[in-house]
Amino acid sequence: MPETDRDGWREWSKFVLKELERLNENYEKLNEKMQQASLHEAQTCPYKDDIKDLKQKDREHDVLIRKLELKFAKWTGIAIAALSVINVAVHYILNRFGG
Repeated sequence: MPETDRDGWREWSKFVLKELERLNENYEKLNEKMQQASLHEAQTCPYKDDIKDLKQKDREHDVLIRKLELKFAKWTGIAIAALSVINVAVHYILNRFGG
């Protein structure tokens, strides 16, 4: 192998090695930043599970409220029907026996 080819290979291998070292440093910096971001998220949102639990309870309460609304509507309908029957009966009695 001619001497110039060896010198070219040495230069190229030095360049490749430097580039690998640079990429490794960037990887380590990025990894450190990701760990810091993860830690920051954990510190700034310690109530994440509590919020999730509250949202679940809110959905459960919505279901309960809807059930109660349906029961209220049913009993209101029954009460109106009962009052209507009583009203008709009173009018019938008054017209028939009242005079």
